[in-house]
Amino acid sequence: LENRVLLAADLVAHWSADDLNPILEDQATVAHWTDSVGSVEAVAEGQPHLIKDAVGGRSVLRFDPTDGIDSFQVGSTANPLSGADDFSVVVAFRTDSSALQGGQAEWYKNSGLVDTNVSGIARDWGLSINASGQLAAGMGEGLFQPVETVYSSVDQLNDGQIHVSVLTRSSGELSLYVDGVPAGATSSADEGARAALDLVLGRSANQGPGFDGDL
Repeated sequence: LENRVLLAADLVAHWSADDLNPILEDQATVAHWTDSVGSVEAVAEGQPHLIKDAVGGRSVLRFDPTDGIDSFQVGSTANPLSGADDFSVVVAFRTDSSALQGGQAEWYKNSGLVDTNVSGIARDWGLSINASGQLAAGMGEGLFQPVETVYSSVDQLNDGQIHVSVLTRSSGELSLYVDGVPAGATSSADEGARAALDLVLGRSANQGPGFDGDL
């Protein structure tokens, strides 16, 4: 997670599955995932698993919704992007799932990757993937205000390959990048600082659809 545009400033949080290698065995259920920058602890829901040497020698966290949604949650007071103005969020993911959810509606109705959604009634935000393997980035403005969602120009990202997605908010610009290439943008996103909300990895935050794959 970055607190400014793309990689232009210091990291405020970094969750990496490799950090779990010294303390957990391969295939172990992960109960806590601590970031390497500010020691922010994300607490597991469900049974996400550590899979070692999964992608080019790197480990991943596997999220499998067939036995219940897997996710990690950071409370609002510890969320490193509470109160953020301009920021970037980078998520590396892999999925070949045909069980992803969502279409072309608000981002939080899709399978969540990283999210603070409260159904758009606060200054929330999120990054998700829909049933077509298309990414969506969204920004809420507040109660009874419209939400802004931008979809990636590429889909079928549920191809079993590793992909790097980036959500960037700079004033009213909300942009998506996929594998280093611009993939969608809007200039009408809310410019206000983000609310202090729970941060969720692996599902939409308001008990919405879960991700099926690796982070």
